[in-house]
Amino acid sequence: MLQSPTKLKGLLTGALALGAVVATTHAASAQTFAQFLQLNPASQDFVFTNTGAGATFTATSNVFFLASNGFTSPGILTFSGTADGIATGSTSLRQNIINATLSIRSGDGLTNYLTATGTGFLVGDNSTGITSASFQASQNGTPPDSLVFSSQVIPNLANSTNRNYSISLSSLNGYTIGANGMLNSFTAAGTGTFAANIPTVPEPGTVAGMVALGGSMCGLIVRARRRTVKANA
Repeated sequence: MLQSPTKLKGLLTGALALGAVVATTHAASAQTFAQFLQLNPASQDFVFTNTGAGATFTATSNVFFLASNGFTSPGILTFSGTADGIATGSTSLRQNIINATLSIRSGDGLTNYLTATGTGFLVGDNSTGITSASFQASQNGTPPDSLVFSSQVIPNLANSTNRNYSISLSSLNGYTIGANGMLNSFTAAGTGTFAANIPTVPEPGTVAGMVALGGSMCGLIVRARRRTVKANA
C-alpha cells in the first residue's frame, strides 16, 4: 500500500537520523587508540630535574608509534612539563605537572602523529628498591585533567571524549622527595598508551547507501504527491 507523503517524510527523517546515530555512536569507556615504544629500551630518556627552586619533567626519545587504525612508524617524541607544588602522599608519592606537552612527530618534524597538551601527574611508590612509576593524565581523574589531543594520522581525534594517557616509567634511579618538597631528580625509560572515545566516520559505502536511500524515499514522496494531486483534480 502506498504510504502518504507525510508518513514517507517521517520515514525519511527517521532513516537519516538513524544513520547519524550509527555514524557517531561510540563505546561508553575509552578505547586504546595508540601506543609508543622506545626504540632503545635501555635509554633513560625521561628526566625529572629538581633545581632547588623548582622542577621540570622532560624527554626526547626515538620511539616507534602504533595506532589502532593500522598506522605505524618510527618517530621522535618530545615531552615538557613543569612541577606544580610539592609532592604529596607517604608511600605513594604524587607530583602534579602543569603545562605538559607530549608530541610524537615524523623524523623530519613535518607530520604530527600525536600531540597531547594539558595537565597530569607523576605517581609511584617510594618504598625501598622502587624501579617504576608513571605519568598519568585523564579527563576523568580526580581532579580532572585538562587534556587536548591532535593528530594528522588519526581521523577525528580532536573531537574525542574521555581522553587519557599514561607513560609507564621503568628503570628509575630513585623516586624520593627533595628538600624543597618536590621529587628529587631522576631518570627513567618509558612506554606510553593513549585512550579515548573517538567518534566514527561512516565508511564511503555507508554514506553512499544513506544517500541512495534518501534519494529513493524523496522520489516516493514526489510520486505520492502527484498521485494525490491527480486524485483531487
